[in-house]
Amino acid sequence: MKVPVRFVSLLVSVSLLTAVLMLGPAQAFLLELSTSKTVSLFGEAISFILSARIDPGEVKDIHNLMFKLTSPQILECTFLPDGTPVSPCPGITIVRLENTSSFGYGYGFFPGRLKYNLTLDPAALTAGTYKPFLTVMMNDSNITTVGQNISILKDLGTANGCSVRAKDGSASFEGRDFNARNKLTLFVPGKGAREGLGELVLQKGNDRLVYKFKVNESFRVDATHLLFHVSGNVSTNRTSSVREKSTILVDTGSSLAQVNGTRVDISDMAVTFVKCQKVKS
Repeated sequence: MKVPVRFVSLLVSVSLLTAVLMLGPAQAFLLELSTSKTVSLFGEAISFILSARIDPGEVKDIHNLMFKLTSPQILECTFLPDGTPVSPCPGITIVRLENTSSFGYGYGFFPGRLKYNLTLDPAALTAGTYKPFLTVMMNDSNITTVGQNISILKDLGTANGCSVRAKDGSASFEGRDFNARNKLTLFVPGKGAREGLGELVLQKGNDRLVYKFKVNESFRVDATHLLFHVSGNVSTNRTSSVREKSTILVDTGSSLAQVNGTRVDISDMAVTFVKCQKVKS
């Protein structure tokens, strides 16, 4: 039996419409929450970048935005889209960095981006591990995103005469994974000697990254943690280099190390050697 062409066309159209409905709506509203450092010493200021992006074709009736930091203390600040706090936010400073979205009265915010810098007063926080949240409050719903945990550590003094070696771990550079043959070497001489130096090599297949850095500061955080602030140049496959600034945390108790930077991030590196000068009592 011959099927009419119009029937076939109708059937195809209905099938395509059904497939689109099953896929659901596209992502049209994106929240981002990032921090300047995931590990810092007690007394150091910490800043966050908060942003809300409205995609083309969307209008969002944004009333307020709320930043929240939980455990062991709770800090919370609700502010207007222009960055003005709704109520006092002790220990928190907000500056709007960008507004490419226009506002239509009776409608809301049109496509564009709202972006803010939020800085925490170091005196407002005690040592511990915190989790940050960003919530956008709208007329019909609230949307929340969760940022990376941040750790605030105590400073027990400078770490001198340190030598550290670590390998492997889960690494990334600007979103590219490097999860094999990673090596870290770091040396901080004794007090009064030359500055510390180090190198991080990430490799996966034919991709090779070399991060040569200077150790700017080194600290004993507690009996089992060492913290190093480093900066240097990163080159990939022997091409032109880019500047990088990172924090290296070494846990001598678990024999694990992590690197947190603006471009390079590594977790769970296996520490194969670590030795520092003993602290004089």
